[in-house]
Amino acid sequence: MSIKAGKGSLKVTAKATGASGYQIAYATSAKGKLKYVTSGTSKTLKLSRNKTYYVKVRAYKTIDGKKYYGVYSTLKPSKTK
Repeated sequence: MSIKAGKGSLKVTAKATGASGYQIAYATSAKGKLKYVTSGTSKTLKLSRNKTYYVKVRAYKTIDGKKYYGVYSTLKPSKTK
C-alpha cells in the first residue's frame, strides 16, 4: 500500500495478485471510528486539509458473487497538505 498526500486529499494505491478490489478504512485517530471505502487499485479520498488520517487496506476477491476478504495492512498515519 502506498499513500500520497495532496491538498485536502490522500491517494491510496494497493496491488495484490488476483484481487478483485480493495476495501480502504480510515479514521482521524489511531483508535477512532473507521470509515470504509471500496475501490479498484487506487482511490483518492477527499478529506480536510492539514490533518492526520490513519489508513489501512485489505484486498478482496469475488467468487460466485461472494466477497472473500484478506487481512488488513498495518495502520499507517498520513497528513494531508
